[in-house]
Amino acid sequence: MPITSYLAHPVEGQQQKLLEELLSISHCEALPAVNTELLILITDTRNAGEEASLKIQLESLENLKHLAMVAGFQTPINS
Repeated sequence: MPITSYLAHPVEGQQQKLLEELLSISHCEALPAVNTELLILITDTRNAGEEASLKIQLESLENLKHLAMVAGFQTPINS
């Protein structure tokens, strides 16, 4: 299960709209930063293919200026 964290930089003045967009997407949790116009985004998907599809969806958001990955890891799947 890929779990990834990002810093999501909104288009100027669009932090709330971007937050709402991110929260409406499956596998996403987002929190606004307190002291700057920035969002913390955590994604949790079932596999690498789902993670890749999600990233394409995120990068197409109109109110997203820049998405920077901070950390990512994949938990092993128990068989």
